[in-house]
Amino acid sequence: MVGGPAGAGVMRTGQVFASMLIYMGYYVFGTNEYPSLIRGGHNMYKIYARLNKPVYSQYDTVDIYLA
Repeated sequence: MVGGPAGAGVMRTGQVFASMLIYMGYYVFGTNEYPSLIRGGHNMYKIYARLNKPVYSQYDTVDIYLA
């Protein structure tokens, strides 16, 4: 997880780190949170990575499946 004040490059840093993991052969799933709409709030970029099988979601299990 990469976190910090809005406008400080948190999202870009998370994207670059996720790209590095992909380049190294990891399966990666990244998600970002925008809790603030103005500069000065706190943003986070979460990265989920595995080496041996793909990551399709930020969660390992499914609670409800609708088709």
